[in-house]
Amino acid sequence: PLIADGLMPNIQRLISMGSSGELRSTVPPISGTSWLSFATGKNPKKTGAYDFLKFDRKTKKLSGVSSNDFKGHSFWDIIEKDNKKIGLLHMPMLFPPYEIDGFMISGIGSSENWDISFPKELKQELTKYCQEKLITDIHYNQPHYDEDKFIGELNSVFDQKVKIAKYLIKEKQWDLFIWVISETDWIQHFMWKHIDESHPDYDKEKSLIYQKKFDEFWGRVDKAI
Repeated sequence: PLIADGLMPNIQRLISMGSSGELRSTVPPISGTSWLSFATGKNPKKTGAYDFLKFDRKTKKLSGVSSNDFKGHSFWDIIEKDNKKIGLLHMPMLFPPYEIDGFMISGIGSSENWDISFPKELKQELTKYCQEKLITDIHYNQPHYDEDKFIGELNSVFDQKVKIAKYLIKEKQWDLFIWVISETDWIQHFMWKHIDESHPDYDKEKSLIYQKKFDEFWGRVDKAI
């Protein structure tokens, strides 16, 4: 619908020049499961991850999906073996970052207080460049929130990440660059009641205002791409 309304001309151009389609999710359709399948091309039965946690059959314990589950199994690891340089920006659950021919910055599942980059000094390099946090902490479990504050913070953080992406693309060497834009996920979690007219909390007068802000944000994403 956003393409039809002319709000995403760059996405429209990419679709017309290349190939596209609707993605099937994993079974179960959970982000923690899906990201690992995305990285490895394997289904949950083969990755062993059916959620953000995985079950160890030997110890009978649960542990979080981490970079240990990606390392050596992801498509970028395979590409690296062909002497290609890899750039990863904000890949979920890719923590701790591990040594690779290129650079890596962890995404959701990490903390700003940790070493979230490889090489280690890259975090400080980007912090100096942007003079802001690299990753924001937005909590989904808040039952009541200020939509205007949320939209303001979302746009601010996204703008900062665009700066980071541009810097890495222009200043670093890479053959494969992956940038995960998580803000598109956050805005749909928080704002869906204003987008879906069948939602029980849909308020036509109020929701029309936030629909416009929703569309504006997706326009910013399209411009960044």
